[in-house]
Amino acid sequence: QSKGVSNEVSSKTVEQIDITVAETLEKFVKKYPKTNFYCYFNPDSLLSRSVENASGRFGFYKQFVREAVKTLTLYPNVKMYGFDNLEFTENLSYYKDLTHYQAEINSTLLKLIAEDKYRLSSANLDSYLSKLTERVENYDLIGFNQMIQKGINEIKRN
Repeated sequence: QSKGVSNEVSSKTVEQIDITVAETLEKFVKKYPKTNFYCYFNPDSLLSRSVENASGRFGFYKQFVREAVKTLTLYPNVKMYGFDNLEFTENLSYYKDLTHYQAEINSTLLKLIAEDKYRLSSANLDSYLSKLTERVENYDLIGFNQMIQKGINEIKRN
């Protein structure tokens, strides 16, 4: 838990995110109006998002999600999905490292997209980000660190 670190995003950063979304993603969507785009935000592990929060970078991620959904869902050929709040993000055994998950998760995500589940819109974005923020802020980084230290000490003793 990281109570002292600010995850507020400066107005300059918000402007840079807006420009990035407009000049890359939105430009691409406009260029190919007859193509259907199925986009999702990579569901990094909850540990990874919690580390971002502790270092003050989580606000950047949330702002990027907010701007991308707000801008791109205006186009009828774009569907956006958010999987950050799925239970598997809490289980590190599904990850090769903090951000790259096992192949079986890809299959799960494709199935969810095909079923049009966990689709993001301006109507559900605030609740999606609120739930994610709550999960991230309640993640026990100190307890995780203690568990790792205990494991390291056991390995050293053997």
